[in-house]
Amino acid sequence: MTPESYCPFLKFLAHVLGPTTEIVMHAINPASDGYDSSIIFLENSISGRTMDSPATDFIAKVLHDKLYQQQDYVVHYQSTLMNGKKVNSASFFIKNEAGELIGMICINTDVSRFQQLATLEKLSEELLQAFQPELSPAANPLAAATPTENLFIQPEGAIRQVVSELTGSPNPPIADLTRKEKIAIVRRLYEQHFFELKDAVAKTATYLNMSTVSIYKYLQIIKQEDQNMPYR
Repeated sequence: MTPESYCPFLKFLAHVLGPTTEIVMHAINPASDGYDSSIIFLENSISGRTMDSPATDFIAKVLHDKLYQQQDYVVHYQSTLMNGKKVNSASFFIKNEAGELIGMICINTDVSRFQQLATLEKLSEELLQAFQPELSPAANPLAAATPTENLFIQPEGAIRQVVSELTGSPNPPIADLTRKEKIAIVRRLYEQHFFELKDAVAKTATYLNMSTVSIYKYLQIIKQEDQNMPYR
């Protein structure tokens, strides 16, 4: 089945689960400079994303680690909205006959209302458990890896978050960043497999007000450092 063939079912599922559950489907295609991912279905957008929003860091991890070759889905992991709010997530891998990943269905649920209900009335324990991470590793093969995801609205969201984390400022002046800080930013993005996504180098260069050649040079420095530190 192609990713598009799931759309009628996903529309039904979005109607059944209601406005607190976001359902997104990504089509994934290999490109010359990395994988290209586009949203082809989106309902109940609690993340604020649109059809033009970029692939997430979790998709980059799935592609890099080839998690889809090990299992068909991942459940009960945590995602972060752009406003910092945490939601519970699950993803289903769509593969072609050759076993290659061609799409992902992602379901993100805001369970805060259920949590408030449990606190105020001490009810719905079983309902809450359906949305909480399971304790049994057998129920979730990736439980030990603790997968996470950031639901960025714009492609620059991933870069902005890394810059904010490394500088300790939500909006640091890009012009004031030192060469060392820029290399650290590129390294963090590299470790998150960000550069395996299409146009990632160009987007990073634009955000940091640098040339793409400089970003590639930084990546060479990082890869060389890793080769010289095998136990990093």
